[in-house]
Amino acid sequence: MRYPTSLITLFFLLGHVAIIGQETGMVFNDAAYQQIGLDTRYLGERSNTLPPRVSLKMYCPFAGDQGTTGSCVGWACGYGAMTVRRAILEGNLNRDQITKNAHSAYYIYNQIQLNDCRGGAELNSALQLLQEKGDCLQQTFNDDLACSKKPQPADSLEALRYRIDTFYSIFELGDPPARKIKAIQAAIADLKPVIISMELPLGFQQIQKGQKSFQPTAGVSSGQGHALLVVGYDKENGVFEVMNSWGEDWADDGFVQISQATLGFNVRYAVVIDLLDTALDKKQQDFKVDLAYNKWNPDEETFRTVPVKLDPQKGIYFIQSEEVAVNDVFPVSYTHLT
Repeated sequence: MRYPTSLITLFFLLGHVAIIGQETGMVFNDAAYQQIGLDTRYLGERSNTLPPRVSLKMYCPFAGDQGTTGSCVGWACGYGAMTVRRAILEGNLNRDQITKNAHSAYYIYNQIQLNDCRGGAELNSALQLLQEKGDCLQQTFNDDLACSKKPQPADSLEALRYRIDTFYSIFELGDPPARKIKAIQAAIADLKPVIISMELPLGFQQIQKGQKSFQPTAGVSSGQGHALLVVGYDKENGVFEVMNSWGEDWADDGFVQISQATLGFNVRYAVVIDLLDTALDKKQQDFKVDLAYNKWNPDEETFRTVPVKLDPQKGIYFIQSEEVAVNDVFPVSYTHLT
């Protein structure tokens, strides 16, 4: 059956729009990446003794959507790495709460974007901003419809609390794929989500909703730069799991497993961050212990345990025994109850 030429053209254009509608935005700058300090801990023998699989997905917010802006760097660094690292350090496994308190992608992107709203940004610029100015929460600054909007003083004040202490690369530009793969695995095993910049492999933008894995032919790239967050690996199945910024209707609720060979070939930069203590929501944690001192019994040639009691009103521990005198020195044992 033949279709009119205009109809065929319409089908092609619609398909083309669906492909380019998923924005990227990573602007490569090799010289800037080389200036980032290299953490060699992830390139040593330790990478040969890693767990077979590690996942940080339970600490991730639900995937966000960069829409029509070239803001992937802001999403990977702020909404992604900052949020995940905070959740890990705070021991927060409530993904609804993690998402509610996620960091802003646009506080970063709107200050470092190149040219217009689809112009993208450099990774090093985002990292320097996080170190110097920090990043406020997404609920405070979330305006993808006005990418030229700049933060207000109150936004910047909140952001100062959430700064990173340092950032460092985990492999060098010329490293072979196998070394890059091991370095990323070692960082993930160290509970560090890895910000990566990669040339998207062909077919990545055609991944459909519900598709859990992507294993194309390694060595084929579309040439488009994109920033993502690596949040897991599985050695047995030879995959990494990444969080993207194309919304929950893309792939597996915004996440996808990429073959190690593909990621190792296409990845160009990989960076991890450390947070300042001020970035953490610290809560006082009460716990109880049982204390006892061990009194030596010379007749039995053994220690006798005497309880150390707690006075809850005074908040002090005391020993009620005539066998103990002031300034006596003796070993104390404890049992952690909660």
